[in-house]
Amino acid sequence: MYGDAVNPIRRGLAKGASVRLWHRDDSPNSRSGNFSESEGSRESPSGDRFSAIQVAIIDLADEMPVLYRARADGTEFGGLWVLVLENGSPLGVVEFPFTGDSIGGAALKGLLLDGTKEADPPDPLVELPDAQLPFASIVVPTTFDRFDRLQSCVERLSSLDYPDYEVIVVDNRPERPNGHVERDKLSTLPRVRVITERVRGISAARNCGVAISLGEFVAFTDDDATPHPKWLRRIGTRYALQREVNCVTGLVVPVEFETEAQLWFEQSGVGLDRNLHRYEYRSIANERGTVGLGRKRFMVRRQEGNRQIDHSLYMVGPYGMGCNLSFRRQFLIENGGFDRALGTGTPTRGGEDIASLVELLFSGETLAYEPSAIVSHAHRSTYEELRKQIFGYGVGMSAALIALAWRNPRHVVGYARVFIPGARAFLGRGPSTRPQKPTDYPAELTRLEIKGLLFGPIAYLHSRWLCRGRLRSGKRRQFEHG
Repeated sequence: MYGDAVNPIRRGLAKGASVRLWHRDDSPNSRSGNFSESEGSRESPSGDRFSAIQVAIIDLADEMPVLYRARADGTEFGGLWVLVLENGSPLGVVEFPFTGDSIGGAALKGLLLDGTKEADPPDPLVELPDAQLPFASIVVPTTFDRFDRLQSCVERLSSLDYPDYEVIVVDNRPERPNGHVERDKLSTLPRVRVITERVRGISAARNCGVAISLGEFVAFTDDDATPHPKWLRRIGTRYALQREVNCVTGLVVPVEFETEAQLWFEQSGVGLDRNLHRYEYRSIANERGTVGLGRKRFMVRRQEGNRQIDHSLYMVGPYGMGCNLSFRRQFLIENGGFDRALGTGTPTRGGEDIASLVELLFSGETLAYEPSAIVSHAHRSTYEELRKQIFGYGVGMSAALIALAWRNPRHVVGYARVFIPGARAFLGRGPSTRPQKPTDYPAELTRLEIKGLLFGPIAYLHSRWLCRGRLRSGKRRQFEHG
């Protein structure tokens, strides 16, 4: 299964309604607390009792659902984590414990309104006629490891609120025992076709999908993700309205909090810096006063309404993630697609999305973030899976940096400008844009991430060596990176 990590929230929920709001210039803020034990609580990896948290996305404009404390297996949820929308636009996140057997109707709406009363007004949405939306392609790389999740994902993708699109599932298994049965199930869904890429790795699979796609833009998601019904419409609208934009990313939220490992995943800080307001990123290298490889050559500007925020090109958290990522197809073709030496399924374990987004901005192109394009992502549920993923994130991050410098040595100058303050921040000895981890976050996970960062350069060289053998065998597509 191919998957990504997402950005942290604080662990725990307050005794009363605890709101988590992301303002235009803030990282996620939270109020911490703890649920009392319930029948659904169980021993966590830290030795504490842990209660599962129900996750929901609720629009204030819709009829309020009824949310139940009891679970299908007879245990109970400890509380609720709700992404609140207002007419389709994200407004805030509200968290509260269960105090009764259920909550819904006016009581639920009252809690959500009270929890978001200090939120910034949501960004207004533009609804374009169907005829103005471009044809779209969705590419889903998969190894069929969890067919139930894959099937659920593709079923959701086949019935999105979008007029004209295709879904391309890329089977990336080198061998396929019983594979035809599973492929046939997916192929019967509307708009869906299943193709094969035998070269291992998510980048090779994505490039395979891009090569046969017909869309004006190509959206990527993972086989363990759940897109919101209007996900593709929000992305397509952004491309239709902003012709200068070559990349659109969106908001990623959790599918569930069933285990403490999934909360630690959120707290790790390895993914997208969630923001509930739309913005664009551009390089500021072409501004007056920028000379050669000066500081501005490695800076980007975030335009968020009337506000501008400048920061290092390599502060990648706000850009986007691979499970909610899209590009204009022509841009991908002209720029070689994804680096096949990077990503899940290769020795580098990740980093292909980071490298692609940094390269796009460094080349002077525009990236747009659209928070109403929402994808829910399934976090790793066990501590052992989490250990592997945190290590893999470290490997992918440093491998991506090496890959960028390999193709364009000017990045080495940029790294020199940010390495020392960045290393100090990572080690907790200087200012950092990463959210502070809670006191019960396992120190082992931080050590594993650092080990991964150290291993990344070796992994990238190994992966390139493997790719050279594949290139000699003639398996590289015409548009791919060399």
